[in-house]
Amino acid sequence: MPYSRWQATIVRANGDVVPNAQINVYREQGGARQALKADYDGLANKSNPFTADSSGYAFFHAPAGRYRIVATADGFSQEWRQVPLGTAAAFDIDDLSGDLYLTETVFYNVQVDTISDRAAYDEEEEGFVVLVSDTGDGRAALFTMTADPGVWSDPAYLTVSGAGIADTKAAAATANIGPAKRITTLGYNSPGDGGGAEYDLVATQPDHDGYVLNGSQYFAITKLTAKASQFGAFSSDTEVSHAQLQAALDWAHAVGGCLIFDDNGPYQLGAGLAKGNITNEFVLEWRPGAELVLKQGEDVGDAVFDIRGPTGDPQGKVTFNAPKIDCQYGVTASGDSGASAIAAWYLDHLIVNEPDMYGGATADNANSDSGVAAIGFNLLEVSGGIIRGFGDKACYLSGNPVYGLRGSAIVRGLKAINCQYGVGGHREMELLQVIGCNIEDCISGVHTGWTNAAPQMAPARRAEIIGNSFRNNLQCVDLRGITRPVVNDNLFLDWGYHPTTGLKLTSVKALSFVGARGATVNGNTFEMRDRANVDQIAIHSRNETQDATLYTGGNHSANDNVFRNVFRAVLEEENLGVKPDPSLYLGCVMRDVTSICSSSQNASSIIEYTDFATGVRKRRVGPTSESAQSVIQSGVTVTHTGTTSETVLITVPIPAGALGPNGGIRIMGMFANNNSAGSKTHRIRWGAAGAGASGVVMTQVSNTTSLSFKAMADVFNKNAVNVQDVSINQTTGGWGPGAGAFGSGTVNTNLASEIVFTVQLSDGADNASVRAYRVEVFYGS
Repeated sequence: MPYSRWQATIVRANGDVVPNAQINVYREQGGARQALKADYDGLANKSNPFTADSSGYAFFHAPAGRYRIVATADGFSQEWRQVPLGTAAAFDIDDLSGDLYLTETVFYNVQVDTISDRAAYDEEEEGFVVLVSDTGDGRAALFTMTADPGVWSDPAYLTVSGAGIADTKAAAATANIGPAKRITTLGYNSPGDGGGAEYDLVATQPDHDGYVLNGSQYFAITKLTAKASQFGAFSSDTEVSHAQLQAALDWAHAVGGCLIFDDNGPYQLGAGLAKGNITNEFVLEWRPGAELVLKQGEDVGDAVFDIRGPTGDPQGKVTFNAPKIDCQYGVTASGDSGASAIAAWYLDHLIVNEPDMYGGATADNANSDSGVAAIGFNLLEVSGGIIRGFGDKACYLSGNPVYGLRGSAIVRGLKAINCQYGVGGHREMELLQVIGCNIEDCISGVHTGWTNAAPQMAPARRAEIIGNSFRNNLQCVDLRGITRPVVNDNLFLDWGYHPTTGLKLTSVKALSFVGARGATVNGNTFEMRDRANVDQIAIHSRNETQDATLYTGGNHSANDNVFRNVFRAVLEEENLGVKPDPSLYLGCVMRDVTSICSSSQNASSIIEYTDFATGVRKRRVGPTSESAQSVIQSGVTVTHTGTTSETVLITVPIPAGALGPNGGIRIMGMFANNNSAGSKTHRIRWGAAGAGASGVVMTQVSNTTSLSFKAMADVFNKNAVNVQDVSINQTTGGWGPGAGAFGSGTVNTNLASEIVFTVQLSDGADNASVRAYRVEVFYGS
């Protein structure tokens, strides 16, 4: 039965909203707390009491009756008395003309023939509704159990004698309806089967099957929402409902209405549902529990839904809400192909919200084709839901070069699992967006392939792959021939393994640009987590030739990407003797990466990255030329006084291997001391880890009356990790001419070393300090 809605915004007397108020609902008669529902159909329960939202809004659904509603919050209480709820408010006075008094679909719990038969239900609970077919004068009426046990409400008459009501649609054709303008049926095949409908008098025969011919008069479903059961389609484990569902689809198209698949269970299909020449808008919606299933052993054709606008001229808008479709038995009678769940051609706008589509258990399932296949559209939107086990693609998206159609496709929040491809773009489109999706256990996550038909065309002018998670796919993203694609904030995890066979393949790319140019690649994470690292590549780029046209790749800008446990971070591959244009890979973080880039890397491409293990920043130009920089600095003052021995104030550790054979260290110190006759000597030393005040003196300054001093020092490896030039003997804080040669160092920089800042006082009453310092480490190969 229907449940009426109460809703309000809870406010104080001065108009201020009361957030999060507690709402209690009671029956006026008897005062019992009422069981509430969250929706019109009563499919979901709602607690009583319940809490309004933060904006003060509150609602509930309940059976017809009178209620006491109480809202309370801190320092606030409001009570509403004798609140009437019922469906009469939804009626229009025009619907009460003539001899017809029924304005909504009949909702009841049970149907009986006579008033005396009603007595069998005298013990039912409040709100129980009985439809009595003949109350004694030929009229049908509804009776509702009141709050008093055994006491029924007054009759709500549905018709006058002999007019406007029939048990089934077939019976409506011969019913004695008199002058009625509407026929109400109590079921489709039998009363109470859920297929009852209202048929209004119309002037001509409708161009769909949702009508009744009574005598010479046509009565049709004129509301813009209808149920599949009103066309005789019911769930079954064995019986096929193809003809009935096709009739329902024809109705939705003809009137531009919303068709609801309402039965709780599977609708069996022995063939696909088709509709062509679509130029208007209509909606197909699945209620919870409803599902379309392709029956095993039947010739189902190429798709569950084959919907088309005018060829080459996209028109019409079709919306699928929560479509649940099982295609696992989609092989045609000849066994030569599988079926897609939705195949759409030449539509202006296709919307698929929250799909639940199943094609089979594995990514190479032969019995199903694609979840959503759309060709030659202007705009496609797929939002949320899950598509699993399709032998081609979860989403197959394509323009049409023959008619010059370049639509835009937006896939948001979809979970694609166990498909050959997650999202596949073929033939040129204006835009492909894949945003916030989870794509797992697929052969390829997002793939834009070249069209098979001449002339070859790039699959999309623009592509934006943002905020997705790619897990356990053979390959994650493969973009071809696209200019300035955007690939940002994605997770690429555990690629390179075939999701069906489990075999590991070598040299598989997580993100591949083939003939694609000018990509923006920011904030992604590439990680091989639980699987053996078998020569997998994170980012790949190369040129491509199609129809004797060279599509030059490269010129990418990649920033702030993270690479973990990856064999090779970057591969810029030569193709037909030509390398892609140079690219910039900046701000990268490398952790347990075997090879930063390939030996065939473009000589002008630059990779700047931080080695996670050492914290050292490095810069690589081309495949081999590399330098590194790490900065350690502080502005915290450290002061010494009291003793006259040389004292270490600051120690800066230098990680093992941080310099390479030709790297160096640059040190700056800012020093201060008091004004006195005593000597205050500041030194910068360098030595092996733990050397402290015994390391090589790089610079030293002794002050008496001078209050401050700034010093610089440098050390460089000389084509060996244990041979250095050290900047000592410079006259002014590490600068200028020197009285002697540069110093020599023999510290093994393949081992940990350190820079220390020290002071030594001639008078323990004096004080000296390091005010700030900076140590820069440069790697040199």
